[in-house]
Amino acid sequence: MNKIVPDPPRFTPDHEIFDRALGHYLQPASPPSFTVHQDLSFEDALAQISDLLRCAAATAAGTTQGLTGNQRHMAGATEHLIDQASILAERALDCLKPQ
Repeated sequence: MNKIVPDPPRFTPDHEIFDRALGHYLQPASPPSFTVHQDLSFEDALAQISDLLRCAAATAAGTTQGLTGNQRHMAGATEHLIDQASILAERALDCLKPQ
């Protein structure tokens, strides 16, 4: 009697892929791409956060320009959230300054 459905192919591990995956995951962790100096003050950290948020808002605004539809709305919402976070960071800096 002939089988209508053939047997599934046998799994034979591809050693090259396996070795590459192991090599990737077993390598020592890469150093972080961004670090913060231990002596950075709270006020300076807030100022840096504020600057980073301004850059992120400018990037989001530039991205929004080239999009349409839902993608434009999502990028616009992201820009809005970044702007709100930036305003809060600026307010936190204002609170640190002597009155």
